[in-house]
Amino acid sequence: MLEFAFTFPILFLLMYGVIAFSYIFVLKESITYAAQEAAESAVAVRPQDDRVAFDAQVITRARSVAASSLSWLPQRQRERVVGDASGSKVAVSFCENGAASGTLPAGVSCPAEGSAVVVRLVFDLETNGANQLFPVVRMPLIGPVPPLPQALSAVAVARL
Repeated sequence: MLEFAFTFPILFLLMYGVIAFSYIFVLKESITYAAQEAAESAVAVRPQDDRVAFDAQVITRARSVAASSLSWLPQRQRERVVGDASGSKVAVSFCENGAASGTLPAGVSCPAEGSAVVVRLVFDLETNGANQLFPVVRMPLIGPVPPLPQALSAVAVARL
């Protein structure tokens, strides 16, 4: 009984960490896939003479594809990434000959030639509060278990 009392908390935290990190890994890969699909879907929009209408169509298509790519997530989690059903939280920026029309995420640069679309998704994990994804166990001398990042993000760039 004494050995079990010492080993059970360690084994429990190990299994809890494996489950939590596995789900975090699936989420990260899913939002990366959704961002890539959203950026690639912009290529299917037919270019027009009116640049404003073209940009609006690209944004609408990218947002709807990102939202549909994450349709498997529970609604509350999907809303953290894409917002409503139209994908209002999906950030879409444009690049034209190396210059961005909006702010780009850190570490992302525009292609030197031609135009491109940049799609960014952010999943706020909210490690504190009622909406946290996983309960965090605070262990003395160890700290929070599992240690989770504040947010997961994915960026995809596709040339138009």
